[in-house]
Amino acid sequence: EPLTLIALATRIGRTGVVVPEEVTEAARSQVSRLAELPPEDVVEALTETMLQPKVEVALEWLWEIGFIKEYYPELEACKHLQQEPGRHHKDVWEHTKLVVKQAVPRPAVRWAALLHDIGKVPTRTFTDRGVHFHGHAEVGARMFDKLQRRMPFENSRRRKIRFLIKYHLRSAQY
Repeated sequence: EPLTLIALATRIGRTGVVVPEEVTEAARSQVSRLAELPPEDVVEALTETMLQPKVEVALEWLWEIGFIKEYYPELEACKHLQQEPGRHHKDVWEHTKLVVKQAVPRPAVRWAALLHDIGKVPTRTFTDRGVHFHGHAEVGARMFDKLQRRMPFENSRRRKIRFLIKYHLRSAQY
């Protein structure tokens, strides 16, 4: 059953306990089977994972088994993407997992936290003053539009997630 992979990620997110390497290897070989399911079923199952208290552990496991690369390449590109010096996490993926973990455990909020910096990949520039990501929130919102056509959300949730991605740098305004 393909959704067993997501159920396992949910369990990891609930307990914080990563499964043995043999199980991870077996999961890695089964990731492509999720394509047998309607994408909205995968998103809905993953939403349960997103609400768990140790979600960052589950997300890292999903990255390890190749799920993120296969279904959310926008996030895969954030791994090892360096942010400006002085940040607690210089790597965008590490920063993203921390933001998700600290976000209120409501579906739209956690999904927006997961996807809030996907626009950093195409907007990264280097100047003599450091690394910059000008307009990454707006670019990220447009990238979300494409992503959600592939991995669809229910309309109300989709609108909330997009809003939160687009305005995540202006939290005082909403």
